Formats: sequence, C-alpha cells, structure tokens
Amino acid sequence: MTKKISELTDADLPLAGDELLEVSVPGTPNLSRKVTAQDIADLAPGGAGGALTPYPDPAYLWYGPSGVTVDSVGSQICGDPFVVWDGTQFIKYHFETLSSAPHVKCYYRTGPTTEGPWATKTEITGMAGYHKPVILVDELGAPVQVGGNYHAYAVFFDSTLASKEIFHFTAATLTGTWTVASKVIAKGGSGDKDEFNTDTPFAIYKGGTVYLWYMGAPSSSLATFGLAVRMLRATATDPDGPFTKSSTDVLEPSTSAAWDYGWMGGVQIRLRPDGTYMMVYNAGDTRPVSAGQEPNTSRVGYAYASSINGPWSKDPSNPYFTPTNAPTTGLEQTNIWRAHMAFDPKIGRWTMFYNTGGSGSEVITYARQGAYDYFYGTGAGFDVQTLTTSAAALTNSRVNLTPGVYRVKYQVNYIADTAGGTSTKPDIDTQIRLNGIDLTNRVSREYVGSYAYENRDTTVEAIVALGASGYVDATVVAAPSALSTSKARRLRVMVERIG
Repeated sequence: MTKKISELTDADLPLAGDELLEVSVPGTPNLSRKVTAQDIADLAPGGAGGALTPYPDPAYLWYGPSGVTVDSVGSQICGDPFVVWDGTQFIKYHFETLSSAPHVKCYYRTGPTTEGPWATKTEITGMAGYHKPVILVDELGAPVQVGGNYHAYAVFFDSTLASKEIFHFTAATLTGTWTVASKVIAKGGSGDKDEFNTDTPFAIYKGGTVYLWYMGAPSSSLATFGLAVRMLRATATDPDGPFTKSSTDVLEPSTSAAWDYGWMGGVQIRLRPDGTYMMVYNAGDTRPVSAGQEPNTSRVGYAYASSINGPWSKDPSNPYFTPTNAPTTGLEQTNIWRAHMAFDPKIGRWTMFYNTGGSGSEVITYARQGAYDYFYGTGAGFDVQTLTTSAAALTNSRVNLTPGVYRVKYQVNYIADTAGGTSTKPDIDTQIRLNGIDLTNRVSREYVGSYAYENRDTTVEAIVALGASGYVDATVVAAPSALSTSKARRLRVMVERIG
C-alpha cells in the first residue's frame, strides 16, 4: 500500500512483521523502506512523531572532499550554499560579494543531482543587498509552504558588519520572484548577546512554530566568551514574526583551548531516523578581537538532541570535517564555512556543501559521504615532486579522518633519468603513515636499464582503524641516492569508509 507519512495512524496496525510501505514525503522523491509497528506508533496521535525519514542516518558520517569548484567569483566570496529538493530537481542557493554597492547578491542554480551538472546561475533580484539566503524547511529538510507561499530568510549587508540583520522574504515558487516582507531578527538591546548584529539564519517549520537559529554578536565583551559570536534561537507562529528571542546560548564554545573555543557559527538541523535531531555547526578556535568578527580557523562539528528544543550535546569526535589541505591548488585552505548536508536518493548518499579557501576569497565546493577519490593530474605542475634520500610526505597525500575503519589506497608514478647509466639508479620506496607513524611495509621500485624511465603505477594500500580523529598520508624515499630527475607524479588518493 502507499500512504503519506501524515496519513499513517493507529488504524494501520497491526503490521504483518515489517510490511513494506511506499512512504511518500512531500517535497522529496518517492522512496520505499521497511516500516515497523513502532514507526506507526511514533507517528500516531500522541506518539513520538517524526520517526520516519526518507534518508539514512546523517550522524557520524565522514566526508571526503571532491576537489570540485562549484561556484567562484574571483577574489570575492562565494558563500553559504543551501540546497533543497523541489520534487523534480535540486535547487542550490548561495551569495556573492561585490566590491561596490549593493555589496552582496544572491543566486540560485538547479541540477538533477547534488553533484550536478548545475545550470547557469540566476540572480535573485529581490535579494540584492542581502546575503546568506535560506529556505524555510521542515525537519526533514523539505521546503514548506505556509499561507500559500514559500519563505526565505536572508541577511542585510551594506559592507559593514554592524549592518547585518535578518529579513524575511516570500515567493509563490522556490525560484521566485522573492519579495522582502519585513525585518524579523533585529539587533538586540544594550548588553544583549546580539546587540552588534544578527547573522546566518536557519529555519524549521514544525507543528505551527517557526524555529529560527542565528548567529548573534555582542557589541562589547561579555562575561562569558568575550566578544565571541554565538548561536542563538528565536521562535514565532508566523514566518513573518513577531519572533521571540531566547537569551540562552543554543550551544556554548569550549571553556579552554579547543577547535570551538573561539566562537560558534551557523547551523543546520535534521531529524534522524530514530526521532532524535542532529546539528551541523561551524566554529573556530580563536576568539574575536572586534565585534562581529569570525576569525580563522573554521571547522565543522556535530551535536545531538532528543528534542528540537535541545539541550544539545557535542559529538566527542569533533571536529568532524576539517580542511585536508588537499588539493593544494588554493581550493581548500584553513577554513570550512557553513557546511550544508543534502541527501540525494539518485546517487544514494549524502553530500556536504561548503565554502572554503582563504578568508575573504572563498569558493563553494562539496564533499562526498564516505569517500575521497582525487587524481592529481600530470605534467610539470603542482603534482610533481622531486624526491630526496629522506622520507618525505607525498604532496597532496594527507587526508583527515574521523573515528572509523577505512580502506586507504595510493597510486603514484615515478620518473627518473639516470643520465645514460652514469649515475646510481635510485630505489624508490613508498609507504602509508597513520598520524605520522609508518603503518605499512615499503613498496619498492628499483630502476633498471642504462636509461631508466618508469611510468607505471606504484600502489600501496591498507585497512586503517581509528578510535579517535587522525590522518593518513604516504611517504616516499629514494635510496641510495636521489637525482634531480627523480620525481613523483600522477598521484591518485582513494579513501573509503567501510565501518
């Protein structure tokens, strides 16, 4: 039988074991999964509610950077990607900074999957002068209509941090035309945690209530966390407000030096299949020296709660997502900003969108659930590395990992010219390291012939189990001597989470 989640009641009990229902969720593709008696009990009046989700559990996932630039705009910022499924396609929203008024513009692109191909960007003209657009969604991440319209929230910006405040927009369709309705999250009063500005919204509509999380910055140093921007929340019964703010931090920075000691940033919240909630949040390890500042370095962490109202508990394995510094072409550097998860049933996995790069010059890219697979090209470019007689890390070989079990594999080609056999032929060894410690036996390549040139894959692989966050990389050494013509190139890095 086929029923919508909202149609499931006690009348659907009992089930003959785990009967297969085709569960239809508004705004998502038609999916099927086993539905249990407990599922229906949870969804029935008086039940826990929300136990059925049209996607696998987003918690505890590791993501491998794709190395793909999705959006860029020269030396300016492409930022804060937000992705929804409209029933037929994915829509990805983002903003770009400008060197002159209106200083920021918002855009959308459409695509059949979360990995594209993405259509040419279209400006959201009604949001010129605003940035960081998000769509009002339900707890499954599907866009919702309230009062016959879709709703969005974006932040006004006139080039000064103090100008930031959150506004509400409406449209009949998800691609617009979007019309500004009103300011909904204004700056706070004297001494408030959001006295300086309000920024980076995320909103869920559940049970007739709009839950809106946002970043708030104080104007002067507070007793807790100084000038740190923090994670706050407001609620309303109408998308246009009025909103009631809470003065309680949703999630607090660490109290001593840690990756999230400095400040707390934007969030995304999704319902998990077990009826609990997961939060994806941005944070940094350096506290601001001026109001409204988000200093380097930025990472991504997870937190969990049994209720949408919290309290939220941080994942002990945080940060879950950090820059790999690979590829080292300027794509990934010290920051990952505004990570946003989207599940794609066509490819059967989650994708994490984010902006990265140097602060003030950022691009949008994405990472794949459970897999990092990147090929570092060929030729005398960034992927060529001259070898030495001391073990050295292969350029671009490092991958940061969270707790779990991984299959790690490196493929690399080595080239060498022994100058007609007059020089000692190098013996080139490769091995994998875990947290800087040798993990595998060396894979040896010995050159032969009077004019030695080798251009075949050297492969080294291992199964790696981590109980805590760490990293893997590969090292190379040329012995007994290294030539100026001994080089590594055509590196392929493959990491897959298998447990």
